[in-house]
Amino acid sequence: MQGPAVSNNIYHDILLSLRRSGSDQPNVTRDTFRKYLQQRPDQTVLILHAKVAQKSYGNEKRFFCPPPSVYLTGPGWRMKYQQLKLCGLNETNCRLCGYMGLDSMTNSQEAALKINFEEQSDSKIIRKVNKQYAALDVDEPLSQLHKCAFHFKDTDRMYLCLSNENIIQFQATPCPKEANREVLNDGACWTIIGTEAVEYTFSESLAQLHIPVTPIPIISSLELNGGGDVAMLEVQGESFSPNLKVWFGDVEAETMYRNPKSVICVVPDICAYSSEWRWLRQPTTVPLSLMRSDGIIFSSTFTFTYTPEQGCFPCQRVVREIPEESDNFLNTIHQEFTRTNFHLFMQS
Repeated sequence: MQGPAVSNNIYHDILLSLRRSGSDQPNVTRDTFRKYLQQRPDQTVLILHAKVAQKSYGNEKRFFCPPPSVYLTGPGWRMKYQQLKLCGLNETNCRLCGYMGLDSMTNSQEAALKINFEEQSDSKIIRKVNKQYAALDVDEPLSQLHKCAFHFKDTDRMYLCLSNENIIQFQATPCPKEANREVLNDGACWTIIGTEAVEYTFSESLAQLHIPVTPIPIISSLELNGGGDVAMLEVQGESFSPNLKVWFGDVEAETMYRNPKSVICVVPDICAYSSEWRWLRQPTTVPLSLMRSDGIIFSSTFTFTYTPEQGCFPCQRVVREIPEESDNFLNTIHQEFTRTNFHLFMQS
């Protein structure tokens, strides 16, 4: 589990202030949220759960379901560890929160969980298997339910093999009839099966947690309604709760909870991002995020884009023809800008 180095000094100050005040609700300002967007100390959990696989022995067919794999990625995990150290906690302060296992399991089933911390280049070649022969001259793609073997690079016919619940290296033998094939044993033949993938991303960098992170809200689609000062954005997804707020970049939007699959928010004015909004000629894109009342942030792959009208007056003409005291005319231009020129960039 590795990630780019992230400075946690800005978050350490927030944690100290929360501890002094005893507040359960962190006071997240635009400045602190902007620093979060710059650092992006996110924590990602990727869960891969394999579907049922088939293993045949002659005419007998057997089915089994491999255990899931869990991957933790993102710089937020390492920063979380540093924050715990700043609070004076270490591994001796850990407590058991739960068990993972099987009911009525035997001794041979106890080692069901294995954690690997790996970052290395691929060291194996995938070989197609046909009747326990590894084909050396086949480069066609493999798909679900195909058999394959994993040949270790730069070795003398060594393959990845499962033997008595242990992962070993098996040395294949040359095929006496065909030079482009190698003979494998049953443990070196693997079957490709499909997996269900679920990914969750969140950040505890600004949070004062007293409840679990779950359920994690997920945004699936956006729908814009209205315009001008009453432009509303409906955020659709799942696992929404009344204590969620929508953030457009570093600007918190007024958010109204409808149900677990929908929240509505007021689109912030373009002037919240720049004091020179009157002269903007390029689109302004901001990321969309959700933040819970305890400070935990759920980033998303969605963005919102403010696009200026292409047929607007040239900048020099506007400056020359508008008197300094004519605020009404400027407000009219501003209302037209916000009324007609909201566009969405959907999922990237």
